[in-house]
Amino acid sequence: MKYLLLFATMFCFLSVNAQKTAEKAKDVFGTPKVVVNLKVNGMTCDGCATHLQNELEKKAGIVEKEVSFPKQTAVVTYDPDKISEAEIIKAIEETGYTAEVVKKKE
Repeated sequence: MKYLLLFATMFCFLSVNAQKTAEKAKDVFGTPKVVVNLKVNGMTCDGCATHLQNELEKKAGIVEKEVSFPKQTAVVTYDPDKISEAEIIKAIEETGYTAEVVKKKE
């Protein structure tokens, strides 16, 4: 009887943890991601790039961002259900820079 109770307890514990793990995996792997390449104008130093990265980090829906002062670019990976390209550009403009989408050559 003792083993049956122990087994039942372990089964419930594992079932709950498996469900929580599955929900976390869905959050991590189920997030739609879009990458936008932007030309950023107005940055004059690496500090500008750091400032812009910090501001973008505050925006919900931005998954990853890489801002480069030497290249004058920003590569932003985002969840389109939470933020749009236009909102990302607006966020950049609110920091004092300008941005435009770089179209890929086909």
